[in-house]
Amino acid sequence: MTLRHYAGACALVAGFISAVLLPSAMAQGEDLREFYGKYSKSRGLLGAWMAGSKDYEKANKEHQTSIDDYTRFVVLGNTYRTRLVPKSDPTADKLLALPDESMRDVEKGMIKAFELPYGADLLLAYEQGLLKHSQSLLEKSTDQYARLNGSRVLPVIGLGLGSKTRDNKAVLELKGQFEVAEGLVQLSNNLLSKAFAGTPRDDGAALYTLRSLKELYRSLATTAPLRTDREKRNAPTALKPDLEEKNLTILADFIEKSPAFLSGAASDEIQGFRLLRREAIRALAANGKAKLGKTSPALTLARVLTRPRAQANPADAFRLDEQVDAAIGLVQTKPEKDFNSNLAAGLVGHFLSEYLAQYGDRANNGELKSFPFAYHAARLNTALADWTTSTNPSVKMLAQRAKTCLTAMEKRDASAQFQEAELLQNLRKDDLLFTGDAASKIEIAAN
Repeated sequence: MTLRHYAGACALVAGFISAVLLPSAMAQGEDLREFYGKYSKSRGLLGAWMAGSKDYEKANKEHQTSIDDYTRFVVLGNTYRTRLVPKSDPTADKLLALPDESMRDVEKGMIKAFELPYGADLLLAYEQGLLKHSQSLLEKSTDQYARLNGSRVLPVIGLGLGSKTRDNKAVLELKGQFEVAEGLVQLSNNLLSKAFAGTPRDDGAALYTLRSLKELYRSLATTAPLRTDREKRNAPTALKPDLEEKNLTILADFIEKSPAFLSGAASDEIQGFRLLRREAIRALAANGKAKLGKTSPALTLARVLTRPRAQANPADAFRLDEQVDAAIGLVQTKPEKDFNSNLAAGLVGHFLSEYLAQYGDRANNGELKSFPFAYHAARLNTALADWTTSTNPSVKMLAQRAKTCLTAMEKRDASAQFQEAELLQNLRKDDLLFTGDAASKIEIAAN
């Protein structure tokens, strides 16, 4: 599925239905009626476990089978294209909504179960089942329709890793959490390295894979501070460095270098590519590391912020929304040794100056008329909250002044401006993002 098509895939379901039958698990000999029956029975048990009216037992084979039946149908059910015609099949909407159902399970349905003694075991079995069947589909099936729809469940796995109880305790035990997380990262590395190389073009599956990474990195960042010292002593507290570094390298390379297959692409296909690239920026930003091994998420985000928007190759130009996400990521980068937080703040401040200037001129620019300035201002405003308590007085001052302007912008005050030339100049005196690393030099060019 090419870039110009994947974003509208759900709207094109009816057109795909008349195509060649999908070689899925169901079409390979399993009767859909029986398959759906297993799912329905398992759904009933899952509902009872989530409600607390029946205990989940991780050693109970019937319970294990039920989780497996349920998660397998969640992944594969919406890939059976001959049953996805809403007008002729009453189960079509149900099948298409399976990934949304699994998202609700984690966000709402399991909340009560989290408080129960078996809550962590139930959630872990659910996550493991989703990952297992997603891996099976994406590693074996070459049908892009199946890959697109099956991959829609991947963000649920990333989201589930960050589940917490009402008293703000992480649900999944560390060992289980990192086994699932590393399985998801490995799957992502395999899929994205091929998709980004165009062998094959797999943009739909890549989109949901990127969203799963974004949720995964956010989840790990959320739950890490909640761990007790005892937990940390007895289990891993981070992804395997080589696995994570490979993932960050894949993301950074895709963000900074337009794929060869975009040469001569039509404008709508380039817009589709930018949508995919924005998700890669969000995933990289969610990681929060300044540097890991030879890869620096912070340096890539800084380059997104400072690359001129006028480029000979349109695909090389970053849209304003991509730069918003890069700015948020740079704000949320964890301070590390040799990381120049002053320069990072100066780059964000420079971007905010341009952002607010374009907001003031929006009526004169057709491309920016419909841009959601106020919405992104709110996101930037929230991200800057940590900098308002910074021990660095210059960074703290920048954040406070920026938030004043962004708050006015949220209220759609057209006069909001961020003009802090002297402050920005002081923050950007040293143009190396990492002390002593000449390769991390950042130059700000006029757009």
